[in-house]
Amino acid sequence: MAMAWRAAVICPVFAITLMDADSAQLGGIMKTVILIASGSEAVAANEEVKGVVTGLAAHLDGRYDRVACAFMAHGEPGVSAAIDGEIAVGARELVCFPYFLTATPAWSTALPALVEQARRDHPEATITLERYLGAQRAMPRLLAQLLP
Repeated sequence: MAMAWRAAVICPVFAITLMDADSAQLGGIMKTVILIASGSEAVAANEEVKGVVTGLAAHLDGRYDRVACAFMAHGEPGVSAAIDGEIAVGARELVCFPYFLTATPAWSTALPALVEQARRDHPEATITLERYLGAQRAMPRLLAQLLP
């Protein structure tokens, strides 16, 4: 069954709501995935990430109640603000997915530290940090499928 979704800009969090909070809570714990990008001083680049979040929302088949994005730098919301915002609207399971092709030392230390702080700040929630996009085992297969 296709889910209806609507864009919800919840300052400062950009998120797509797939189910309303009441429906999610009737079925259990509200789950959110946060796509985390590095961020850019170019506003258009950050808007492109928000477009990816919008597209992703249409393909999650009910696995998450909300999809949000966050930026490490040069974009809003930041990682901590996105996590805080999602918890404020009722999310209790958050999956942080780094939208990076490579792990620079700054991101491989800074992002885990931000997530660990969020876990301390929000013991009522389960917050996981997935491997970054470029390290996913499916990446070579995906790249091969995209090539003409």
